[in-house]
Formats: sequence, structure tokens, C-alpha cells
Amino acid sequence: MLTFTSISTGLTSLFYFLAGFTALRAWLKNKYNLSGYFVIFLLAFGFQQMFFSLASGSVSLDAKVNVWLWAIAHLFMFISLCYFIRVPLKMSFPRLEKLIFKASLLYSAIGLAVLFMNAPQVTAQLEANGVYLFKVPLMSTLVIVIFTTLTMVFSAATLLKAFFKNELSLVYRLRGLILGAGMIVYLTSGPAHNLIRSPKGTILVDALLILAGLLFIIGVFLPKIIKDKEAPASH
Repeated sequence: MLTFTSISTGLTSLFYFLAGFTALRAWLKNKYNLSGYFVIFLLAFGFQQMFFSLASGSVSLDAKVNVWLWAIAHLFMFISLCYFIRVPLKMSFPRLEKLIFKASLLYSAIGLAVLFMNAPQVTAQLEANGVYLFKVPLMSTLVIVIFTTLTMVFSAATLLKAFFKNELSLVYRLRGLILGAGMIVYLTSGPAHNLIRSPKGTILVDALLILAGLLFIIGVFLPKIIKDKEAPASH
């Protein structure tokens, strides 16, 4: 059954898949690490939203089935954030990048074990307005909230800080501003899915996730976009 939530998150997943494959084509031309991390983030988040869509009634309304799809969705959430955090680390703390990446992978592995062990305790229900809601045990909620909050707040703060570094060129300062703004939108809209109980709220949250994706794409490729525009003028 197609619920309102499954349709909305399904459309969001299609956007991130499209953005991910577009970014992949650009990455294949230069193989720049920063763009590569971003490609994995976009595609993993696309899979996350796809499994949320499947868990929200697309496959079944049986909560016993959907809680496992919900858990699988969080596998891709961990992957997406583990790779996104490498972007600000690469830009501002390159020496710590690999260490923090490995630490985030370790946390993700432990966190996933907790989520899957607690999956049978997750409950779900379809509201009369078509919104599909999950009720998650406290331990699982803490695992998710701690990881998402730390990675997103760190990323947003680090990226926005780049905007105020006078030693950087205007292009790279703007990139930090745009990426930081994208992470703030992502930080506020992603977790809001667990609080939304209306179709309008669901549309708003998913629209903000798409806006965040657009800001990420613009931010990552801004130096190349400006360089390509300036090239013809220099001839």
C-alpha cells in the first residue's frame, strides 16, 4: 500500500539518486577525493530514503516487516554521514580525517548492532491522514541522535567557519557557507521526520531535504562552476 509517507520519502530518494549519479559522472572526470566522498553520501542517503519509503507501507503495513526495513534504512544513514563528515575534515583537519572516519565507522557498527537487536521493540502505525509513524525504543533513539547530532553539528560549524577565514579565496569561503547552510537544513529536517504527524509537515520536511541536497551539490561544485565560467572570458 502506498501511504503518504512512502510516496514523499520515495520522491526524496529519487532526487538523491539523481543527484548522486550526476555527481558520480563529474567525479569520474577528475577523481577528486572530496567529490568522491560526496557521491557516496548522496547515493547512501538515496538508499536510506528508499528503505524508509519501503518501510512506510510500500511493501506491507505489517509492522513486524517494516521495522526491519527501518533498521536497514539506518545502515545507509550511518554510511552517508560517515562519508559526509570526511568533507569538512578534509577541508579543515586533514590529519584527523582517517582517524575520525575509522572512529565513526566503529560507532556505526556498534550502533547498527543495537538498532537491529532492538528492532523487534520498534512499533509502527498508519495514521488516518496517511502518515506512517515509528515509535522507537529509547536506546535506539539515543544511538541515532548522538551520532547524527555530533556529525551534523561538527560539519555545519566547520564548514561555516571556512566562510570567515580571510586567507581563503572568496569562492572557497562561499563554498563553506553554502555547504554549512545545507547541513543546517539537513540537520533540522532529517530528524523532524520522527515528529511529523501531518501530510503538510511531511511534504515540508522532504522539501527541505531536497533543498539541502541542492545546496550540497552547489557547494561542492562551486569552484569548478566558477572556473568554467571564467575560462571563456579569459580567452
